Amino acid sequence: MAPNPRVTNAYNAMRTLGISDDEVRPVLKRLLKVYGNSWELIEEDNYQTLVHAYFESMEYQVSTNFFYLSIYTSI
Repeated sequence: MAPNPRVTNAYNAMRTLGISDDEVRPVLKRLLKVYGNSWELIEEDNYQTLVHAYFESMEYQVSTNFFYLSIYTSI
């Protein structure tokens, strides 16, 4: 089965920012679930929705990791 060209285009857009497909995949899946598999909002404005969602997820991961690190280092 050939890869979905929309997925390929999303990956290509994110690669230009230095973000790997493996990092983008879960964010893209989550957005598609939220938007009911509708691509319009994701593709809009050169994938800005995907870019914002990716960086928000990274920010959440960093803050969560910092929280757990602070708990374990205070023991």
